[in-house]
Amino acid sequence: MSLRIQGQEPKEQPVLVLKHRRVTCQENGRSTSAQAQGADALDQHNLFRINTMSEAALRRRIYKIQRSDKLQSFVEILRMKGLLELAEEALEALHSLQRHDI
Repeated sequence: MSLRIQGQEPKEQPVLVLKHRRVTCQENGRSTSAQAQGADALDQHNLFRINTMSEAALRRRIYKIQRSDKLQSFVEILRMKGLLELAEEALEALHSLQRHDI
C-alpha cells in the first residue's frame, strides 16, 4: 500500500530527472534512440514508485514485475536511492526471471 493511501506523505517529493541514458547517447555524438527514450521513461516511472511506496509495497512489487528490462531499471533506481537490501532482493528476482526466460 502506498504511503499516500495510508494517509502519509512520502519522505521526499518525487524528482523526475533521470536522463543519464539520453545524455550518454548525446555525448557520444549519436542521436537519442527510441530504446534510450523508453529506458528513461521506465526509470522515471520506477523512481516515482520508489519515492511514493512503502518498503513493504516495494518488496511486493519486486515479485510482480515480469519483464527483465523493468526489473533491471527497478534494481538500478533502488541502488541509486540507497535501498541496497531491496536492490539485492530485486537483483536475485531478476536473475531468477532471466533463468526462466532462457
